[in-house]
Amino acid sequence: MSEPYKPDGFTRVTPFLTVAGAKNLLDFLTLVFDAEVIDRTEKPDGTLSYAALRIGDGNVELAEANERFGPMNSAVHIYVPDVDQTHKRAIENGGVQIHEPMEMDYGERGSAIRDPQGNHWYIATYRRA
Repeated sequence: MSEPYKPDGFTRVTPFLTVAGAKNLLDFLTLVFDAEVIDRTEKPDGTLSYAALRIGDGNVELAEANERFGPMNSAVHIYVPDVDQTHKRAIENGGVQIHEPMEMDYGERGSAIRDPQGNHWYIATYRRA
């Protein structure tokens, strides 16, 4: 049997967000997307150095920006059961609307928000089977 090359429960590709205000982003993701924290490491000063979150059947990792790795804005496409409700929660928790929920010509109802750290989240509910 070969050695595992990735942690249990992780897919081969995992978004990794490096931001200023990692603790704030962690709170945002748990409130908006019901993310579950599966790993978390803090520095002695209380700064969040690393967190791994499970959102549905996917994972996101995040870390506080530092001198070596500065903040890097990202864009993430995420499927949710109810785009309208999730979009509303995102706005209520500090997200900024990029565009409201709407029917897309590629079979999704989707919206877009910017989280408080500047990342874009393209929120969607798949409509076409």
